[in-house]
Amino acid sequence: MGAIKIVPPRVGDAGTIGIGTDTENDKLTVADVKEGGPGEAAGVQVGDRITTINGIDVATLTPAIAQNLIGSGNMSVGQKFVLGIERAGAVQQ
Repeated sequence: MGAIKIVPPRVGDAGTIGIGTDTENDKLTVADVKEGGPGEAAGVQVGDRITTINGIDVATLTPAIAQNLIGSGNMSVGQKFVLGIERAGAVQQ
């Protein structure tokens, strides 16, 4: 996937990667990808399971904490994240 750079959703210092997530069965899954956002540009798709954030396993963080970490408005504009994604059983970085 590569690094996803945070962009501003509004005026201020808070940013977004342009994806929405759900936590279910101890997994963090992409529920929504904003058209034209950084997540879409990086190739993130609805249904992808986020397995790592900056090399840290989501299970170690817990899905709820991981969801909060990458949630819209919880990060600074210009910050970058590298997400590990599992899609159709294959893990991509």
